[in-house]
Amino acid sequence: MEDRIGFASTDKAPPRPVRQRGSRRGNVRAWRDAALGRDVAAAAALARAPQLTTLALRNCGHLTDVGAVALARAPRLTSLALRWCGQLTDAGAAALARAPRLARFDLSFCDQITDAGVAALARAPRLEEFTLRSCDRLTDAGAAALARAPRLAALDLSYCDQITDAGVAALARAPRLEEFTLRSSDRLTDEGVAALAQAPLLEKLELSYCPQLTDAGAVALARAPRLASINLIGCVHITDAGAAALAGIPRLASLALHFCDRITDVGAMALARAPLLETLSLYGCARITDAGAAALARAPRLASLDLSCCDQITDAGAAALARAPRLEKLALRECVKLTDAARLALRQRFG
Repeated sequence: MEDRIGFASTDKAPPRPVRQRGSRRGNVRAWRDAALGRDVAAAAALARAPQLTTLALRNCGHLTDVGAVALARAPRLTSLALRWCGQLTDAGAAALARAPRLARFDLSFCDQITDAGVAALARAPRLEEFTLRSCDRLTDAGAAALARAPRLAALDLSYCDQITDAGVAALARAPRLEEFTLRSSDRLTDEGVAALAQAPLLEKLELSYCPQLTDAGAVALARAPRLASINLIGCVHITDAGAAALAGIPRLASLALHFCDRITDVGAMALARAPLLETLSLYGCARITDAGAAALARAPRLASLDLSCCDQITDAGAAALARAPRLEKLALRECVKLTDAARLALRQRFG
């Protein structure tokens, strides 16, 4: 039997933990106020729980490095989230790196963590997944340290504003990296994307709202050997040429291009030829018309399609999509030219 515990602190008296209804594994959830973070003894008590495998302490502003040292002694703890624990420093991170079984860390919004703490965690022998959103002191040096983590498979550095192409290029050399997320990076350019495309095991990539990315980056990604899932939401410089390049990725199964409003029917037609593409979002790509919709209806494996806010699509495009043999899920929200009759037909087809 495993235990999973989550707390969120607002400096009030802690509630009684609530056992999740219907749980068969003794999972515990306490999402209301909890004062655990200011009580080192409580952290030590949690660490002694023999079956504890997953622990989430959110916004525990009184949790310090002393509490982290206690938590690091938990014998079976494999997953730990300490979001918004603002007193945690590099010393606490170094202590956590010595935890015997920890494989998944989330230290997002812990704004005292620097490259030194990240380098210590990179040496954790079992580290596989690491989330460090909005850690403003993290630089390319910390990214380079993470690239040396021998088992690291999934990494999220979203909103870490000091990460540049150099740090991303270092991460591309991580031996086992399969998933990488870097949202809202003003410093990432096509050069960094080209480096990522050379990561040998990379399968899932999210670079949403990175304003410097262009078609050149998309062309580089077309050379990624194993890439199957790409999120470029809000990368507004992607055009039909970039869409065509992405369509050529041999294993591409999922693609999100919300608000890439330079994509037209030409790009939609190219994407319709992607041989393994199953999930596609062109939400807000307002230049796509019925011709693009009709082309996507002929896509060989497309099962889920979002053309919401593509306001040039009319009943004719909707009718073509309704006839798509493999399409299982279709979104056409805010497509203002659709009539009530077309919407009724779509509800009958897709529910």
